[in-house]
Amino acid sequence: MRKSDITKRAEKVKMLVTDVDGVLTDGSLQFFNWEGDKKNPLEIKKFYSLDGVGLLALKGCGIQTAIITGGVIDASLNFVRNTGFNYIYHSTFAKRAPLEHLQKLSGISYEEMAFVGDDVIDLPVLKRVGLSCVVPNSAEDVFSIAHYHTKNYGGRGAIREVCELILRAQGKWDLFLENLENGIFMPSKFNEQHIFSREDLEKLKN
Repeated sequence: MRKSDITKRAEKVKMLVTDVDGVLTDGSLQFFNWEGDKKNPLEIKKFYSLDGVGLLALKGCGIQTAIITGGVIDASLNFVRNTGFNYIYHSTFAKRAPLEHLQKLSGISYEEMAFVGDDVIDLPVLKRVGLSCVVPNSAEDVFSIAHYHTKNYGGRGAIREVCELILRAQGKWDLFLENLENGIFMPSKFNEQHIFSREDLEKLKN
């Protein structure tokens, strides 16, 4: 897709939605036996500081953020809390229902959402949002339909790249830098975070 078309799509974005494994992280999953508990190993995930600052820049410029992931959220909670995600959907491999719930809850249209993914379970989201983005080592089926392919890999700056893409398209990146110069980085506190599992969404249907 032409750069001008990508910019036009990015100009409309009011919310960035992202997967976790392979996008916010490099996709590696590490498990450790914790205090001899072999049935419930401790899961460890690594995050990238530049991605965190990019997400905080979005927040500071009034753009909301959300996660839709098939994995459990426990190992990601510190990063998610510290970067102020507005909406978190976890433990759900079927991502269309969370997306539909997110749209209704937030009032933001699909056209005003950007999504970053890497695998076929992300297709229902990638096909609906206004700006679909994937990392370089994504599955071919998602790579071929995405509007934007990041140069950076998951867990190594892919999210930061998309954050900057959005803010530059909207003329807000310079404002963010100016605020930094003046000692203004983020609001004093985040809005309430809404966290839903697959089971939570099933209960809401009934």
